[in-house]
Amino acid sequence: MLVVSPAPGAGLVRSPLNLLLKFETHGGAVIEPQFVKLIYLKNPAINLTQRVGHLIKADGIEVNNADVPPGTHFIRVEVKDSAGRLGSTIFALMVAD
Repeated sequence: MLVVSPAPGAGLVRSPLNLLLKFETHGGAVIEPQFVKLIYLKNPAINLTQRVGHLIKADGIEVNNADVPPGTHFIRVEVKDSAGRLGSTIFALMVAD
């Protein structure tokens, strides 16, 4: 999975922001959108999947004009492909005041 926007290393970004994630697959497999999960890693963790579920496609997730509060937010994305392989990644959104 690639975080396209905000660009990795972009530092602080302003809200609202555009979040664009691209899924990479191998061997002709495709990501199965119904098995993608987005989890906000705080205590307790918050499952964001239902909030963006309609935006999850086999090639990635695109959320335009996402209103994100200031702070550093860690998000875990979990995927499963049509060959049954699981993958996950964690990325941070650093949002300015």
